[in-house]
Amino acid sequence: MGWRLKLPALRLALPGQLLTGFTLSTQPPASAFKAHDWSNSAIEEESGNRRLAGFVQSLEALKRQPKRRLCVRQEAVLHDARGRAREASEAALPGLRKRFARLGLGGNALARVLEYVQESAPIVIHFDPRQPFRNFSTVLEVFLSDTEYRNQFETNISKGHLGPSRDTWERTLFRGVYHRGDPPSPEVRTKYGALNLFQQPEGCAPAGYGSCYFTLCSGVRKRVTFTWGDSSTDAAQTPATCQHFAHVLQKFSDADVRSLVKRGPRTNGEAFLVEAQIHGPIDFRCDVKGVRYASAESADVRKQLEEWADKNWFAACFTDQKNY
Repeated sequence: MGWRLKLPALRLALPGQLLTGFTLSTQPPASAFKAHDWSNSAIEEESGNRRLAGFVQSLEALKRQPKRRLCVRQEAVLHDARGRAREASEAALPGLRKRFARLGLGGNALARVLEYVQESAPIVIHFDPRQPFRNFSTVLEVFLSDTEYRNQFETNISKGHLGPSRDTWERTLFRGVYHRGDPPSPEVRTKYGALNLFQQPEGCAPAGYGSCYFTLCSGVRKRVTFTWGDSSTDAAQTPATCQHFAHVLQKFSDADVRSLVKRGPRTNGEAFLVEAQIHGPIDFRCDVKGVRYASAESADVRKQLEEWADKNWFAACFTDQKNY
């Protein structure tokens, strides 16, 4: 009899190229009979489970791969930003160590916080699924028809500031590297998100940016820079990176530092934002880990969000759920 692989939870169409590395055999592996005297149905179930696990691992590995795809100008921006971030972060470390000691946060607390930022603190992008867009009725419908997330220079819409000032801010923040030579084409410009350091289920951007958000995969981390607060309010600051973040951490309140060390919720009611600037493409299929949305969303929006997630192989869940 043939062997069937059931994928009820994934609801995915499987492109042939993703099956490279494992095959769907019509015979159970010989090793299945050596150690166990299983019935045919038990062997079939075990074989299917193994192949399902292999598919999931292959898919996760694909999404973890650091993605390429940077043009020369983007590489130059990141090279310059990394050098500046390293210098500023190293200069901030002695003062941070003293501050952590003063707060009673000894041991390796500072190292653990910086490692968390470097390795796993979620980078998210908020959006309003109902925001109108050109000939399409909403932004979410654009997401369903496109393969990538586009910046405001490509779309001419924004939940932040849309106007010539954005170009000036980026020129200042990245020291004109994007603008060397010919004017930068829209598709090479940066995209904006936020660092969800406290892993707030509802997200971490001001409400005006939208109640829905998607989280980026780890492969994107090495091409992201950060600023303390909205870069429009202080474009002259030195951007940070995941690897060199101490000079931004230095600006946190004592209450936020304590919460971050404990990995607990914020207790400080003041506004808080670490803006993320993502350089290079954001491919929905390769670069997005999952999308969250409020359980109060309309049935139509929820259906479209789930369709978008299924199409691009990432998770979708309510903001009041703990995990994707």
